[in-house]
Amino acid sequence: MRNKVKILIVEDEPLIADDIAFLLEDEGYDVVGKAIETQEAVSIIESKQPDIILLDISLENDDEDGIDLANKINKEYRIPFIFITSHSDKLTINRVKKTNPCGFIVKPFKPAEIISTVAIAHYKSKNKTVNIAKSEGNFFIKQGHDLVKVNHADILFIKAEDNYTSIVTDNKKILASLNLKALSEKLPKNQFIRIHRSYVINITKITRISHRFVYINDAEIPMGKGNFKMLQEFIMTL
Repeated sequence: MRNKVKILIVEDEPLIADDIAFLLEDEGYDVVGKAIETQEAVSIIESKQPDIILLDISLENDDEDGIDLANKINKEYRIPFIFITSHSDKLTINRVKKTNPCGFIVKPFKPAEIISTVAIAHYKSKNKTVNIAKSEGNFFIKQGHDLVKVNHADILFIKAEDNYTSIVTDNKKILASLNLKALSEKLPKNQFIRIHRSYVINITKITRISHRFVYINDAEIPMGKGNFKMLQEFIMTL
């Protein structure tokens, strides 16, 4: 694969996690982490930003189970996930359905099930229509089952994250499942400019500029070659 699909495995049985990791890596996927409980999984999600999560429902020695984590993923990260579990009772299935997973695999699984389910989940997430509603001065972006309002004035900068973009404000980071170009086209051209292949900045938030970097609060943002003069001229026209 040209850009490897990043996968997180949340499984409290290390041998099973290792088997799944071996299968996926043999198929060319990048297993970015293996977590045995919720907080460890959240830490990996925030640091590695996986494209797909394989999620066990029963997590030993954890107050929360995989379904609780799935609800958190839907609400805060909007990353597709697949359940892998030995539980297929009616109560579990009813709880699972409400989380809208990309797949459900019952243990003991066959290797082909893992590979095919991950491939389908990746295909669906890549081709999923992004829901974004725009209005004057703000837009709403889909996060799980909710629409979250983002004010233009609150955005510090936007960073490309593989197949996603991170919208960074003073107090939070919102992960959007669309590329940097598509998102930047939704924003006012006299306020937001692209200074690097991976960054769009809100020029009203700039605190300092050097020949190589733009500084917004404590963030040091790289500037593409030749963009210093462009940015300088742009700001002088305001």
